[in-house]
Amino acid sequence: MSGLTHRDAAMLSAAPATFAALFALRALRPVVDTTLVGILVAIVVCVVGLFLGRRWAAVTFLVFPVALIVSPAARDLSFSLVSPDSTAWRLHAIASLVTAGLSVASCATMLLVTTLVRPAGSGGRGSPVGGRVVAVGTLGGSMLGVGMIGLVQLVSPVQVFGAGLDAAERDALPKVALVNFAYAPLDLEVDRDGVTRFLLVNPSDLPHTLTIDTGGPVDVDVYVPARREVVVEIEGSSVPGSEVAFFCGIGDHAEQGMVGRVVVLDG
Repeated sequence: MSGLTHRDAAMLSAAPATFAALFALRALRPVVDTTLVGILVAIVVCVVGLFLGRRWAAVTFLVFPVALIVSPAARDLSFSLVSPDSTAWRLHAIASLVTAGLSVASCATMLLVTTLVRPAGSGGRGSPVGGRVVAVGTLGGSMLGVGMIGLVQLVSPVQVFGAGLDAAERDALPKVALVNFAYAPLDLEVDRDGVTRFLLVNPSDLPHTLTIDTGGPVDVDVYVPARREVVVEIEGSSVPGSEVAFFCGIGDHAEQGMVGRVVVLDG
């Protein structure tokens, strides 16, 4: 059986990640962001480069997965994986990470196929060697994507409270808006002898946090991505004194005025 051409190898090897990205974009269109769009751009650059006979173009498939882990997007994906607020966002995170794993596998597969399979005429049929490499690469990429689900939570852990609350109970909680760059309200009242919950709502286009840093067990660092919401729990008995400050721990948001205080009520 004749071997694959380099062009055929490029198209065949890129197919798994391409279909995964297209499926994710189509199925998750209401919550799509630059994550999956970035994958498609990398795929297009890679396939065009390999179509022109540039084997090194396969390395472009590594750009997105690496950037995904080291960029702020990792914290958003980590939040989506553990937050109970939306199944669609969780599926979006899983699809992004599995697709990233397929991108890594496609890079390795393309390099292997174009190295191991001798170029043949354009009419050549698929080589069983090339087909096996692609099949193994696709399976390995899927497993790598599952592994990246755990990796992104390890690299960018987030605090999430209120997992046992249903939608009605969440909506009944006192709300705190996180906007650019302020909290509303500025003062949060909590009971000394109990745990007080608030629903943090971020309607802005930037991520924010509600962070309490006293060096003690009361420390809270709740991350809220843009246009998302999450529950925070504050234990009054752990607050030193009658009040403690909270602030946004992202960039210079606190310096721009994003600060407030927790006030403890006795009795």
